[in-house]
Amino acid sequence: MHQLTAESLAGRVDLLYLREFNLHEMVRIHHSSVKIPANTAFDIIFNSLHFSDLQALHDELRPFNKILDDSLNLFLIWGGLPEVLLEPDENYRLKYLSDYLQTYLEKDVRTIDSITDLT
Repeated sequence: MHQLTAESLAGRVDLLYLREFNLHEMVRIHHSSVKIPANTAFDIIFNSLHFSDLQALHDELRPFNKILDDSLNLFLIWGGLPEVLLEPDENYRLKYLSDYLQTYLEKDVRTIDSITDLT
């Protein structure tokens, strides 16, 4: 949107660079009543380095294995785009991803000077 404006909006604009949902956010979206612990194995490795702490985290997360597996599978199949993950209708998801891909190929890739023929 910033590239389409005639003004530079200097001093009046914040640029936000948003990433796709991560696995923890996906669990919170699809299983809002479940409270998964916020600590990760990386937190323990970088802060503690005690094997007993990793074992405790594993034991704490064990009841959530099915939810985490389901969320990971959903993430691997559909990606992390909010527009896709927040929509329960699979047909809408497929259309959105198709449109996203088409827009990406037709606009973003075509702007690269070395690509002249999309086919």
